[in-house]
Amino acid sequence: MVDEAYTVVWDKIAVSQLREIYLYIRNSSYQNATSVRDQIIENVSKLKANPRRYNADKLRIDCNPDFRAFETQKIRISYYINESTKTVNIIRVRSVRQKPFDH
Repeated sequence: MVDEAYTVVWDKIAVSQLREIYLYIRNSSYQNATSVRDQIIENVSKLKANPRRYNADKLRIDCNPDFRAFETQKIRISYYINESTKTVNIIRVRSVRQKPFDH
């Protein structure tokens, strides 16, 4: 039995954050910026098949298991799994060096 694939939806803020990170890294290295961006997009695309592959977001106050997060190349990607619509919403993309804020 094959599970139905999820749809990945990027929040406008998350797209803007990814772009800011890309431009920041690109100031010192175009190759590194492209590598980081491509790695993030590749890891996010894997969420279509298995959105629960990463742990629940440990920085969330409410500990809702539908909010998840992962890190790649010192970038933290937070997302929400909506089971009723079979979507994965990418809600935040930030550097792990930034101070986390409560959410």
